[in-house]
Amino acid sequence: MPAAIRACDGALEASCWVMSPKPKWIARRWLLRITPGRTDELLDIEILKSERIRSLAVLSIVASGALVWLAIYLLAKDSFNESLGMQFPFEALLFTLVGAALYESGLALALRFLIARRRRFPDVPRHLHTILETSIPGMLLWILCERLTSPLFALLSPLTLIFFLFIILSILRLRMGLSALTGLTAAIWLAALS
Repeated sequence: MPAAIRACDGALEASCWVMSPKPKWIARRWLLRITPGRTDELLDIEILKSERIRSLAVLSIVASGALVWLAIYLLAKDSFNESLGMQFPFEALLFTLVGAALYESGLALALRFLIARRRRFPDVPRHLHTILETSIPGMLLWILCERLTSPLFALLSPLTLIFFLFIILSILRLRMGLSALTGLTAAIWLAALS
């Protein structure tokens, strides 16, 4: 037993706090102390958590789209092609959607790893990821524009509305520049396809 605690045996509890080597209230105050470097680290972790939520939302959108198109492909491929009067590019569409779902699930795992290790997501890969992820609906539209008899069918389809969903989800990145880059990428894809 340390000497400071032995000296407090018969004394009041308050004096024991004063004489003990590490009072509990000082240790608690030290844990709650926020330094500028720690604040930035905490903000980076919260940004990564928000980015992971956004990534899981995009994953659910892409995976549900892949499941719907797979169901149409397996159950009603012939009647769907007859209603269009041509061969619909199911294989290319499914390949793109499954690839995007795999990419998003890999990103969600990488973000989980970064959060657990308390690391930052570097800026250059984050910008490249923004461009690549916003290009998913653009690639789908490009496939449809190339394969359908008229590109007007693809551009007037509800698929173009996915761009707006990606732009809205870009708010969860918590960076104004990345949201603007998402909008710019979507605008470039739509202008190139029009």
